[in-house]
Amino acid sequence: MSRNIKFVYCGKSDIGRVRKNNEDANIALLVGEDDRYLICAAIDGVGGYEGGEVAAEITAETLAERMAVEAQKPEKLEADHLAYALAEANNRIVERRAADARLTEMGAVATAALFDRTKTEVAVAHVGDTRAYIYSEGELKKLTRDHSPVGELEDNGDISESEAMHHPHRNIIDRMLGEEAHTAIDKGFIDTIKVSYSLPAVFLLCSDGLTDMVESSFIRKILSDPKLNAEEKADELIAEANRIEGRDNITAVVVECFENEDPEITAPRIAVATKKADGLPAEVAEKEAQLGEDVQSAHKATSNRIILLLSVAVGVLAGFIAGFFTGVHFQAPNIVAEEVELHEEAAGGNDTIAVSTIPVAKDSLNKEEDGPEGE
Repeated sequence: MSRNIKFVYCGKSDIGRVRKNNEDANIALLVGEDDRYLICAAIDGVGGYEGGEVAAEITAETLAERMAVEAQKPEKLEADHLAYALAEANNRIVERRAADARLTEMGAVATAALFDRTKTEVAVAHVGDTRAYIYSEGELKKLTRDHSPVGELEDNGDISESEAMHHPHRNIIDRMLGEEAHTAIDKGFIDTIKVSYSLPAVFLLCSDGLTDMVESSFIRKILSDPKLNAEEKADELIAEANRIEGRDNITAVVVECFENEDPEITAPRIAVATKKADGLPAEVAEKEAQLGEDVQSAHKATSNRIILLLSVAVGVLAGFIAGFFTGVHFQAPNIVAEEVELHEEAAGGNDTIAVSTIPVAKDSLNKEEDGPEGE
């Protein structure tokens, strides 16, 4: 059965406290007819200075462009579409490396996710040691496997999370975008998975600048906090990484998925119940709330006046009938102009506030690194 899922999301990339430039990037955008799909990604550039930043930007732009094009086609978007977009980004980086001697070491790692508001299933495509998590039904789960020796040890349970976070070789990776030309179906290149989930659910895509600093217990604490909206959750995670050390760029993309339970609209009113929870600034939510109350009050007042008009009309008709039989002339009271004036006054006087029901917050596309063995 088709669902109607509501997405609330925010993507942020932070320079951290040590790096001189930001080689991380993120995307979070709606594509397709009626904004059916949400495309998100956490991207971590590799190669030092300008190189990693360029590779991350190429990856972000390619993903956004390719998925927007594919979303216009009649076929449903699937995990394979993400893989083909990442493969295209890989080959664009390879071409750019060959054309510019300053960028010969650049590359990127990325985790991309595809959400479909008609079904509780997420598709993920992944290369490197960026990660995807889900918090649902009281449990935090890591959806991706790191393409790194240390990450593999951790995923297999051979070392603890703490040991992996402090391992001297934690930044060595086995795969990245941009090393050599690939197709999406090449074995051992892009991992793709599909995961079914229960509503409500919260997803996190992030770079190792977050997970090298922040333990999963803290991530669970933040993602499970009902008092925090998506932007606040991303801010809290980044702030914690910076508080600990902030030695790398930090990316956090948070996606909250809810059942869309908007009430059936039976009158010209503005729904405001969930605006603040969706990440709107408090002052905007308050303005919308006041606007909603004003419009609903105007609608109620207008309805009362319509009842009054009908009552008067009945009286007028009765008067005309009585006058016809008795010869008495009856003049209708001049109320039409007054009613029109009152209606316009009740309906007017407020500027339209255009507010997205799915707020987007995106930072600039940018990471610094010493070489291809880290990000």
